[in-house]
Amino acid sequence: MNFKSLLPLLLVLPLAACMSTPPAHVAPISQLEQDVAATTDQLLAHWRARRSDNQSRLPPQPVALGDFVNLPAGGAVIAGYALPQTLASARARQVVAQRLAADTAADGRLLPVDAAGQAALLLTGQLAPALPPGGTQALTLLLLDAKTGQVLARAQGQLRGTAADAFPAAFDAESPVLITESAERAEAGARMFGSDKGASLDGSGLQSAAAATLLSQAQDAYVSGDYKGALALFERAAAMPGVNAIRAYNGQYLSLMKLGRRPEAMEAFRTLVAEGLGSRTLGIKLLFVPGQTEFLADPEIRGAYGDWLRVIANQSAASAAACLNVVGHTSHTGAETFNQELSLARSKRVRELLQLDAPALDRRIAVEGKGWSENIVGSGTDDARDAIDRRVEFRVVGCPEG
Repeated sequence: MNFKSLLPLLLVLPLAACMSTPPAHVAPISQLEQDVAATTDQLLAHWRARRSDNQSRLPPQPVALGDFVNLPAGGAVIAGYALPQTLASARARQVVAQRLAADTAADGRLLPVDAAGQAALLLTGQLAPALPPGGTQALTLLLLDAKTGQVLARAQGQLRGTAADAFPAAFDAESPVLITESAERAEAGARMFGSDKGASLDGSGLQSAAAATLLSQAQDAYVSGDYKGALALFERAAAMPGVNAIRAYNGQYLSLMKLGRRPEAMEAFRTLVAEGLGSRTLGIKLLFVPGQTEFLADPEIRGAYGDWLRVIANQSAASAAACLNVVGHTSHTGAETFNQELSLARSKRVRELLQLDAPALDRRIAVEGKGWSENIVGSGTDDARDAIDRRVEFRVVGCPEG
């Protein structure tokens, strides 16, 4: 066969290739996603078995997908602060939502829980830290009756992941607040996830779980870009019993900023600070460059920090009963002595900025350096994973007499 006889064939083959439908690209399923899916399927299997034991035919039940809590390495709470949501916990919630939507016993609408009790069931999760570092995390899932608080099913599995899974998720990375949890709430959460099937939450525990569910769904709306929807959910959550009010006001601030409603956003931030001063838990995140007393270099962060500090200074000065202990922290790298000095230098730097805005605070601000002794992450990576360890926070104390 000569070249001329091959030419028509050579022209037809590329055309046929162009006309054929290219294979759809399917993203590879990570080990973490596989493990979350397996744990979720285990939970749903337990639930289906319970349903079949009780009644042969039940309609699909609407499920509210609740909060997924990250436990720090030291336990439920370190120094009163909860670990921010990570990429691992955010992805775990997404995978659980996908498995729920595909389950014939669940109502794929995934309705929110609110004061009216729209959802029949509530599914919440807890991720324990990887021990030793680099090992696997433990995921615990609970399915609760949203009205009675009874634990209907419980499952636990190991999560294989990567170092990147420990980075902060989008909402927490942008948040001005280091969310606090009371010792009572932390203990209630530990009891809840340690509960066996058939145990029940008390009324306050169920209220807190329902409020946290609505806050998590507000964060979902925020991350998806639905800032109006997120704002509405955060406002609803703020009015619920058992809610972490600072978390709700924090979400309102972020949503309003995204909507370009800056005056209203700063009003939400002022409400947040007032709540913190009143409850004496004001965990505003002021994050630093590793090894320095300079704030992170992002211009938007620098601008926001100035606004935050002005509000804190003015409101603290207006409250005669509130004195501040400005506490500096460092990540777990370098010599202990250096980090002790660096953490104190960071707190002194913030005190200077507060006094510029409110000179009346001069005698009402104390400074303290904790070094790395109160790390929340403690990875010592000096990147986005442990940025929250390089912080200054505010602890509200009573003013000494005289």
